[in-house]
Amino acid sequence: MTSWLGWLGMLQVVAAAVLGVAWITDRMIGARATAAQRRSMWALASLIVLSLPLARLAVPAPTPRVPLVIAWVGVGVWAAGASVLLLRWARGLASTRELIARATPIHSGPWHRSLSAANTPLAVTLAHAQGLPSPMLVGCLRPMILIPTELAHAPASERRAVLSHELAHLARADNLILQLAVLARAIYWVTPLAWWGLGRLTAEAENAADDAVLEAGVPPTSYAAQLVALARAQLDRAGRVGAGQLRGRVEAILDVDRRRGVLAGQRPRLAFAHLLGVAVLLASLTSACEARSDHRASSDAPLVRSR
Repeated sequence: MTSWLGWLGMLQVVAAAVLGVAWITDRMIGARATAAQRRSMWALASLIVLSLPLARLAVPAPTPRVPLVIAWVGVGVWAAGASVLLLRWARGLASTRELIARATPIHSGPWHRSLSAANTPLAVTLAHAQGLPSPMLVGCLRPMILIPTELAHAPASERRAVLSHELAHLARADNLILQLAVLARAIYWVTPLAWWGLGRLTAEAENAADDAVLEAGVPPTSYAAQLVALARAQLDRAGRVGAGQLRGRVEAILDVDRRRGVLAGQRPRLAFAHLLGVAVLLASLTSACEARSDHRASSDAPLVRSR
């Protein structure tokens, strides 16, 4: 059990270092990067920390000199927190399956025509869903765009904006990336940066999809008005709405000086390379330290001579 505590402790330290580098990178590239680039940076950081347990399995974990009771308590607390978050994740997946099962597929009508007009090479289906607060993309292997029944007769401009937004999520595999980031948070829940990083990834994924809508030719003022109207309708139905996130999205949409799209100079790409390099270096140094620790432990062990 003490080896498990050492393994978990080392994982948390390395993950915190990787996410800390991601935070510094985020601050460094700032407004010089697009939302798509910041989203890619946080996606990379999430995938790196999620893969750390695989690297740790290849190297024996150090055995800390702590009482067995403390080791049991430490591992138990971590396991309890991870179990709660994994249960929430599983319940979310179950709710999504229920939404898909109750949804009514769209094979004709204005929404179907708008999707055909988008001329996307991506395989995706449309469906109407009751009680849905806003349009959303669900599913990773068989993606589906769910449209609230209240938007069944939405004007063409609104349909175009909605589909452009959701197709942008699909093109970047945001659903899969976010699910993996949620799993990473469950593993590293004791690290505050794991929570903050998931929030940043979610926000930048939305901002990047909003940028795709504007690049498709939707006027910023019109799109911002659509978001506000959708939030107002959600407030009337559910009595609550994410005002902070909505405000940030609207401000970003109306910011004429904001960089959009995918390419915005070489500096963000260099920052991504630095992030990946630092993460690999940290993993290598940690493995070396663990191997050295094990070597010292074996060297300090008393020799037993056979007679």
